[in-house]
Amino acid sequence: MPAKLRAIFAFMTRLPVSIQKGDFDTLPKTAPFFPIVGLVIGIVMVGIAAGLNAVGIDSGGVRMILILMGYYLLCGGIHLDGVADLWDGMNCGGDKEKIFQAMSDSNVGSFAVVGLIFVAGVAAMGAYNATLLSLFLFPIVGRVMGLLVISIHPAAKETGLGKPMIDYCGKRTAVFALVILASIAWVMPASLVAYGVIALLYLAKFRPFLKRIGGITGDGIGFTIETTQWLFLLFIQGGYLF
Repeated sequence: MPAKLRAIFAFMTRLPVSIQKGDFDTLPKTAPFFPIVGLVIGIVMVGIAAGLNAVGIDSGGVRMILILMGYYLLCGGIHLDGVADLWDGMNCGGDKEKIFQAMSDSNVGSFAVVGLIFVAGVAAMGAYNATLLSLFLFPIVGRVMGLLVISIHPAAKETGLGKPMIDYCGKRTAVFALVILASIAWVMPASLVAYGVIALLYLAKFRPFLKRIGGITGDGIGFTIETTQWLFLLFIQGGYLF
């Protein structure tokens, strides 16, 4: 496995990747591999669901819990940290400095708790009626959305783990991300409605916030991945679209 793949899988998942010296030096150039990470996660999620089918577990509630447990055992809570920080930042008053202070505070604010509850609820509803195809696609969509957002926005901070990765992306990666999203919509046309919901939320809430802070951050990447993947799963298979 190439160094970039080892680095990004070790960073974004809990898979037992054998890291070698210098692998993490390649992290700034690993963003284009986000879809591959999503692809592998999607395959594992399909395997979990297929295993539940094989042993006769057909209760929606039980399947939902086991699917979510499997996902977070596989991925950890790395992106949930971004959700919490962004909700605190988006809902605090003040200038850019105050927003960054709220986002970097190790204490979890009340808005962060609300944000995590919201994401958990969306994830649970989406996983309740999820099909094998939707379980395969949702982690890909989330990571492609993360790639897209860092391809069209500059880094908000001069320092930070996300800045080199954001600086590496641009128009080519944006086109790459859009091609993947279009391909998914071709396979599952109802994806267009899910994309529309995500786009509306982006334009109404997320984009104005990014303007306030002058770009995207590492937390913003995590927020985008975690939020968009579950919204996609909800609006494809959560009982609203068939």
